[in-house]
Amino acid sequence: MKANFKVAISAPFAPGPKRGKPRAEKPKPPETRPRPPRFAVLMALAIHMEQLLRHGHVRDQAELAQLAGVTRARVTQVMNLLDLAPDIQLELLLSTPNGEQGEHPLRPLVAVPDWQEQRAMWLQSSFHSRSG
Repeated sequence: MKANFKVAISAPFAPGPKRGKPRAEKPKPPETRPRPPRFAVLMALAIHMEQLLRHGHVRDQAELAQLAGVTRARVTQVMNLLDLAPDIQLELLLSTPNGEQGEHPLRPLVAVPDWQEQRAMWLQSSFHSRSG
């Protein structure tokens, strides 16, 4: 005959010190917000650069380029966004994230000095329908 014995022991348990290197707690991932479209960031940057020039914080676009660590040509490209009609600039600034890469589709518009022509080109562009 087999005897079945069950034993229950009640013992206080306190874990001892862990061996090895202590691990740093993993930081909680920050809340992810959608990033603004690249062209919206560039438009805001152009406006900021213009203000720096206008208020005399920098001498010229060459100094802006040096401070930003980019070429003078790149500063010119960004500053050229200021040649867009104000309503197009506003639409760019208020646009929603959509994966658009840079200001390349805007360069033909910037090359047109007449705002009415820009607006007509803007309304016909597929770029316009994807922003905001």
